[in-house]
Amino acid sequence: MPLPIDKYLAFGSLLTAIKSGWELSRMITKKLEDIELNKLVTNASRSLRSAFNSGCISHYEYYKYKELIAFAEAQEDVRQLLNIRNKLARLRASSDA
Repeated sequence: MPLPIDKYLAFGSLLTAIKSGWELSRMITKKLEDIELNKLVTNASRSLRSAFNSGCISHYEYYKYKELIAFAEAQEDVRQLLNIRNKLARLRASSDA
């Protein structure tokens, strides 16, 4: 019959394994979110440069949107980045029409 201490050690080992698996899963999820955020920032920045180069927005608007993109990136606000990208797309579409 195993000693009670052995049962506690086995249980502690099991908890450590579960915690390690959970931590690894969390790290992978965070890394994937960071990659997605970087893609959105790059896409929004390209849309901003494209809108500025095509004359859809002024210098003031360019710097305003550039600051909004930087703030959204610092806050890791994906929704704000998507909103900025969509606004720029609408501006370009309205100026092309």
